[in-house]
Amino acid sequence: MRKIFLGLALVFCSVATFAATESAVLKLSGLLKSFSTYQANFKQQTFTQSGRLTQTSSGVMMIKRPGMFRWVSNKPTKQIMIASGDTLWIYDVDLQQATKQRLSSRTRIDPAMLLSGSVKNLESAFIVTMKSKKGQTTFTLKPKDSDYGFGKVDMIFDNKKLTAMTVLNNLSQTTEFKFGDIKLDASLPDSLFNFKPPKGVDVISQ
Repeated sequence: MRKIFLGLALVFCSVATFAATESAVLKLSGLLKSFSTYQANFKQQTFTQSGRLTQTSSGVMMIKRPGMFRWVSNKPTKQIMIASGDTLWIYDVDLQQATKQRLSSRTRIDPAMLLSGSVKNLESAFIVTMKSKKGQTTFTLKPKDSDYGFGKVDMIFDNKKLTAMTVLNNLSQTTEFKFGDIKLDASLPDSLFNFKPPKGVDVISQ
């Protein structure tokens, strides 16, 4: 943190920063709590620190609050991720392999779980700032704990809809998500968020 020359300026700066962070948390919490389900197509690109494109994928995502999401990558390979309650399934269709993982409270706080889970811990887990321009608001979330697996995440809302997200991981790789054909509060049955490994699929538990 930068030093402020005068003690009075230091106090003012600290109060102003707290107020800005508090305002950003309240605004983001309100936007995330404004929908119970979220469905969209996505396009994903991952870049190295030098800006070289290393991976692309596309598919569809579905979220049902609280705590349920379904993420299906169709290209270049088909992979399905389903989370509900305390369990995350990752099913690689091409390899015919499914991984079952128990979700701890820590692993819940990643960008995907942030969208589908509770927002009550936003302020305790992240430093949240925001900037707005012409109907678009960008929230930047930086974890207070370095163990979360990513350095920061930007969530971009256009007219109160999440339209893009950028994640910087701890290896300085950037992954950009762009969302389209967005549907809010559509009826999504719970069965979409349940997974039963197909017959013949290898199951790995972690």
